[in-house]
This record gives sequence, C-alpha cells and structure tokens, in this order.
Amino acid sequence: MAQKDKVLSLYRSILRTGRQWSGPNEEQKYILEEAKAQFRAHRDSKEADQRNLLAAGQQRLEYATHYGIPYPRQHHASQFYKRQYLDSPSFASDAEAGESAAQGAGSADAASKLAAALARRKKREGK
Repeated sequence: MAQKDKVLSLYRSILRTGRQWSGPNEEQKYILEEAKAQFRAHRDSKEADQRNLLAAGQQRLEYATHYGIPYPRQHHASQFYKRQYLDSPSFASDAEAGESAAQGAGSADAASKLAAALARRKKREGK
C-alpha cells in the first residue's frame, strides 16, 4: 500500500471514529476538528516525517478507542505517583541489625527508628 493510501485510510478511520464516538458531543467535535487541523498542518511534510506522523496518528487512535479518551496523552507528565522506598537491609540475625543500625546509620534519628522497629519485631516474635 502506498504512503498516500495509508494516510487517507488513517484519516477516514479517524473521521469514522469521530462520527461514531459514544462520548459527549464536544468530544466528537474535538476529534473531527483535531483530525482536520493535524492533517492540514502536515500536508506538505516529507515522506520520512509522514511515516513517523502516521505511526503517531495510529497510536493516538488506538489509545482513544481503547481508553475512551480522545485527547492526547501527556508524555511529559508522570503517569503514576512514584513513592520513594528505602532499600530494606537484609541481616543474618537481629543482633547484627541493631549493631549495624547504630554504626552504619548516618543520623541518630535513623538509628533510633531502626532500634524501635527491631524492638517491635522481637516483641511480635516473642508472643
């Protein structure tokens, strides 16, 4: 299939999706107007650019139909909240944990937290 045929096929499928969109009318209008604007803006692009634009358009259409969201995905924003976890130390025994916490921790606050956690663990295991 020639490049022009692929582009026209994508354009027709986007317009078809826009007409059949089950969301609000403003989303249908957005799909149709955005498709027209993007295809007109890139009408004179080179063939190498057209391949990249074609792939991006197909991916955006797949996202829209799969997730039901016609608006572009924001790649610059983090998609998930990333919680910072500290690496949990693995010790051979609890006695070494207390000694290592007192020696290796950078601050007294961290050492006291480790010592309190160790005490809670021993208390749970003792019952």
